[in-house]
Amino acid sequence: ENVTQPWRKILYIQQDYPDNYVDEGFLKGLVRNANVRPKRYRDVVRATAPAVHQVCLVALFGLLWVKLERQEFDHLSLVALVECVVFVALGDMSLVQHSRSRALNTAPAGRMGAVAVLATLGTLSPVLCSLSLSWSSDTLYVMVVLLLLAHLVTTDYGSCRCEAGKVLPLPFNAAVFASVVLASRLKSSLEAFVLVLFAIECFAFFPTWTARGRAVIGDAFTVALVAAVAGGLWVAVPLVACCFVVVCAFMSLVVPAAFVSAMRYKDAIQGPWDIPQVKQRDV
Repeated sequence: ENVTQPWRKILYIQQDYPDNYVDEGFLKGLVRNANVRPKRYRDVVRATAPAVHQVCLVALFGLLWVKLERQEFDHLSLVALVECVVFVALGDMSLVQHSRSRALNTAPAGRMGAVAVLATLGTLSPVLCSLSLSWSSDTLYVMVVLLLLAHLVTTDYGSCRCEAGKVLPLPFNAAVFASVVLASRLKSSLEAFVLVLFAIECFAFFPTWTARGRAVIGDAFTVALVAAVAGGLWVAVPLVACCFVVVCAFMSLVVPAAFVSAMRYKDAIQGPWDIPQVKQRDV
């Protein structure tokens, strides 16, 4: 009489069992949520700060465009001069900080690079004013909204560290192209120059300084930044200011609460069916 041999967990031998057979102790090795760590609401709220900062920068850029479109600046030449000085200073500091690190620098670096960008932008500013004359306003504004949304979606918030000039090409180009499109609806080449230059400063250099401000001051910096931008928007467009505050509150308070609440339903399982993890030991 043939006696069935007990099943063994060995792949390379022939056994009298089907290929999908498992023994009764198969589920004894089941482990649930072995590497899952509970998230604290406070930590998740703090983790949303880079995204809130980026929304503030987009709102600040939109506020400047509204001011320029309404021609509310009495001394626009002085504003342009201040922007040029700030841009050259930021480019110079970016070069100094880049020389101290190995971070990839895609923003204009150095004084000569900043001057070259200013000269190029000043030469092309008259062309920007007539760039979209054949476009309808609805098409233009929809394109701008989509470009700014693409900027917010593609920004790498996980690597928002205090590294000068570290910007990703896709979100930066989307934001600058949105500024070029909006600049084409302004009435003078100087206004177009101011808007595009501010966009370059805002989306290339300002994220570094907002990260530094949060690292030095703490969470109060994020609150102060949101309050300052909301105050500026309230003076210009009160309805947009209300929407801005609601969006920031939703991102920094509601979304973290939903995330922490959803962690209760996380069910990550590990068992003998997983690929073995080889652990290396230092010899």
